[in-house]
Order: sequence, then C-alpha cells, then structure tokens
Amino acid sequence: MMKHASDDESDNGNCRTKVRVRVPVKFEVDYVIEVNNPDDVDEIQEILLDTDASRWESDPQFYERLGDDWYYFVRNITKEHIEKVVS
Repeated sequence: MMKHASDDESDNGNCRTKVRVRVPVKFEVDYVIEVNNPDDVDEIQEILLDTDASRWESDPQFYERLGDDWYYFVRNITKEHIEKVVS
C-alpha cells in the first residue's frame, strides 16, 4: 500500500515529515485540431491560443502524454526539488 506525505505522524515508531516536491515537468502535448490550411502556422497557433487552458484538467489529449511521461519526471527529482514543510 502506497503512503502519502501527510502531516507528521508516527508509523511503527518512524517519524514522518511533510515535504513539498517540485517535479521537473517538461513534456509535449499532442492535439488534434481542424484547420483551414495545415501549412499556416499562424492559424494553428491562433486556434491553440483560443483553447481554454483552464479546461485542460478534463482534456484527455492533455493528460494522455502527461500520464506516459510521469514516471520519467519523478525519476528526475533531485534533493534541490524537495523542501521540508514547516507547519
């Protein structure tokens, strides 16, 4: 069973500490969109800029690639990405 970093708690005598971790995420997202001219980069950029980024949380095209790359992102965490959370 996976345990999550939560408030300090005792676990079989071990003291747990809450930490904040910056996961170094760098990835690409593939989108399928309809355009008038597939060679017109300006048109493509305009359509993508008009996409409501606040709705990405429910957009399967966004999360499809993120899910594929999550393991890679986590494996690249270093001590510099971690800080103790002071309550």
